[in-house]
Amino acid sequence: MEEKIRPIILDDYSLEECIYKGMKQSRAEIWVIIISLLFAAVTFITFFMVNSIKPLIFGCLCTSVFLSFIYMKPIKRRKIIKELQNEK
Repeated sequence: MEEKIRPIILDDYSLEECIYKGMKQSRAEIWVIIISLLFAAVTFITFFMVNSIKPLIFGCLCTSVFLSFIYMKPIKRRKIIKELQNEK
C-alpha cells in the first residue's frame, strides 16, 4: 500500500468560511483564557483569605485550563488568519 499525496484545493468561498470559523474559534479561546486567569486569581486570593482547600482546588483547575489554552497558541493562529484575510 502506497501513500498518495493529493493537493488540497480550496475555492474562495470555502477559504472565506474557514477564515470566519477560525476567527470565531480564536475569539472564544481568548475569552476562555481571560476568564480562567481571572477566576484562578480570585480563587487563589480566596484560598489565602478563607484558608480552605476548595478554593485552592478550583484555582489549580482554572490554572490548568489557562495553561492548556495558552499552549494551543490562539494569538499566533489569529495573526495567521488575519494575514489570510488581508490577502483576500
